[in-house]
Amino acid sequence: MGLIDRIRESINIRIWNNRPAALKILRLMSLLVSLMGLGAVVYYNGFECDAHDRYVCHLLVRLSIFFYFIKYWLRVFYDFHVGRYIRNTWIEGVVLTLFVLSYISTSIAGIDLIQVIGESLHIEDFENISILCIQVYFLFVMVLETARASQWIPQLKISPSGLLMLSFILIIFAGAGLLMLPKMTIQEYHISFIDALFTSAGATCVTGMSTIELSSILTFQGKCVIVMLVQIGGINIIAFATFFATFSRSYTTGLRYQSWMKDFFNTQQVSDTRSILKDIIYFSLIAEALGAALIFVYWYFNGAFESVQQGLFYSAFYAISAFNNAGVTFWSPEFYQLHVHTAYFVQTVVMLLVFFGGIGFMALQDMFDPRSIKRRMVQRWRGLHPGTRIALWVSLTLIVLAAIANYFFEANYSFAGYTAGERFFYSIFQAVTVRTAGFGGVNIAAMCYPMMFLTIVLMLIGASPSSTGGGLKTTTFFLLVKSAIGNIRGNKQMEFGKHTIPQTTVSRAHSMLVFSMLALVVLAFLLILCEQNNGFTLEQLLFETVGAFSTVGYSLGITPHLSVMGKSVVILTMFLGRVGMLTFMMGLSGKVKNASYKYGRTDVMVG
Repeated sequence: MGLIDRIRESINIRIWNNRPAALKILRLMSLLVSLMGLGAVVYYNGFECDAHDRYVCHLLVRLSIFFYFIKYWLRVFYDFHVGRYIRNTWIEGVVLTLFVLSYISTSIAGIDLIQVIGESLHIEDFENISILCIQVYFLFVMVLETARASQWIPQLKISPSGLLMLSFILIIFAGAGLLMLPKMTIQEYHISFIDALFTSAGATCVTGMSTIELSSILTFQGKCVIVMLVQIGGINIIAFATFFATFSRSYTTGLRYQSWMKDFFNTQQVSDTRSILKDIIYFSLIAEALGAALIFVYWYFNGAFESVQQGLFYSAFYAISAFNNAGVTFWSPEFYQLHVHTAYFVQTVVMLLVFFGGIGFMALQDMFDPRSIKRRMVQRWRGLHPGTRIALWVSLTLIVLAAIANYFFEANYSFAGYTAGERFFYSIFQAVTVRTAGFGGVNIAAMCYPMMFLTIVLMLIGASPSSTGGGLKTTTFFLLVKSAIGNIRGNKQMEFGKHTIPQTTVSRAHSMLVFSMLALVVLAFLLILCEQNNGFTLEQLLFETVGAFSTVGYSLGITPHLSVMGKSVVILTMFLGRVGMLTFMMGLSGKVKNASYKYGRTDVMVG
């Protein structure tokens, strides 16, 4: 054992009795420092700053970085398993060390390492990009500090469904607050609270709906807020339970969330849920990074942007927007205009990202996870999970049928003036994005009535479970159709792929349909009631409601012209459409207490 190891061991032994109190104090300091640093970054990006304000903000950020740098190496020094700790946190160590070395080199030698790196990569205004990275870093730190404080959650006595809804509400209002800051919009425009709340809800609920023109009103800082809201909202509904199940220090709370995750994700054992969060993050980052790289390369060689920075930002944004099925675009008026109308390569990448984002994380894990692939190679009899096969089969079937319908029905309407090749391509593009993402490959308002009706049906079906999309879900639709056929034929149980589907799952699908339709009827009625004197047609209001509830975000152009009450109803619709299904499923996942008696049997006429 070396000298340093002996010193570490001796110090650890001496401070062991005070370790819990020291860690508690360190966590509290970390939370306060991260709030201070995050506040400085928000103030710097959200308000007009003079030289003194910028100096104070930079100083607070540097102090925060130095604090986390010292904390990181203290944890390395005191940890009993140094090698394992460094392997698990090497990214954090590299980032912190880079920023500290940059500050030291700037103070001593006047050389900014970050600026040198930017110049070597030929990236203009790299300093602002580094500030954005710091902002993302502090956001990540805040998430970790909240996770490490999750042992306080049982004291709140909030159910998983209530906590999920509360998390979305907090994110939406936080996003609205950020969007109302002066530097988030152009100086000539002041965004109102209801418009900021609507835009934040549209991004967080990944509908992409907005009452303002994002491309011309939002500044670069405002667009960055939209990107973060889309990313957080896209994975929030999936990562929520794994977040607390993984980090919770309370055995009861951790087991509670892990048990729910086991039921929702259909894993084989509770311990499987500990790897779900990591896989979700890996799949998301890999897919978005690969998509952004492909889009950037295409746009770079076609000279679509004035600078590398602009190209990187828009490439990353559209990759994030597509994979999270948000359908948000910073180009006016729709995705079929300007740079992407004839950029078939970009639209193909977007289609693939939309498809894989909407197929579900569990299906992606089943198809592409190395462990799953190795298991199938060793055990030849083992195929894809039945849920994955259902999601793939239903999704591909709906895409093919929707593409055929688009090709023939829209020839003289939204596809008027298109060549046969353009009609073929945009028929597929529209078929892929219509159920989940809402990218406007064509002018939606120009669609014929039959295709508009089919679009409503496709939006209601939506994406697949555990995905970034909304709607009833493809598996629910499959179970409903198969159950109806089975009832007509007199089958007493449902089977698929030599597996029996439990009756409780079928009953849950029926319950989801009933409650979803009931909610949709009530919300549509409220919107019609609020907008009955504003000159909108019934089809416009119904389409608006379905587009918001299914999180697709399609609209016939009436969103910016809604009244305050109408906007409030649509915000509620987006919120319930994003969290309602999962909340309902969590409510059904609890154990039912069966009575020891039963009443006499009776029959009721049906049909």
